[in-house]
Amino acid sequence: MYSQLKTEDPLTALKIITMSQTPTSLPSLGYTKAFNPDYFHSAQENFLKKLKDKILDVDLFQVLQEDIQHSSSLTILVKTLLNSLEFAANTSLLAFLVEFAPLLEQISQLLFDKQHLMEELKERRGLQQHHFDEYVTVKLEAIEHHERVVTLERVVTLGNLKDSLVLEEEIVDLKLEICESLYEKLKANLRI
Repeated sequence: MYSQLKTEDPLTALKIITMSQTPTSLPSLGYTKAFNPDYFHSAQENFLKKLKDKILDVDLFQVLQEDIQHSSSLTILVKTLLNSLEFAANTSLLAFLVEFAPLLEQISQLLFDKQHLMEELKERRGLQQHHFDEYVTVKLEAIEHHERVVTLERVVTLGNLKDSLVLEEEIVDLKLEICESLYEKLKANLRI
């Protein structure tokens, strides 16, 4: 049952391990005859509290997503637990931590990669926006220039048209004068 739980829900399995009673036999390696059992239990409780506070009692994935740097402190904690003499007799906890450590590193790497890709995407979007803004600015300047040229051409054309109309008006006036003059001559000839 424990191995199935460990496979399906490793954090719940770890909670069960840490809630189980601490081993009654003290590890013999590395301890002197003057070993203080109170220190052993105190250190073990301290490590278990850190394990619960930082891994078990939080949504670990969410915490890592919000602060990828948190994985460094968790990795240090897991390595400390793996190397501590206080947990040498708790083989279930050590076995879990041995499996959990690479999983934590893998999750951390994936989240780091995701964060890196998001930053790169944001940078690319910023660059694309910058290029787009430059493109739009150039196009607007080109349009304004074109409008100025067209407006100038229209002014020139209208000026030419006005000049042409003035010229035509003068020509018409001149033709009228000529016609009047001819008419007056014709009238004079008729009086004779």
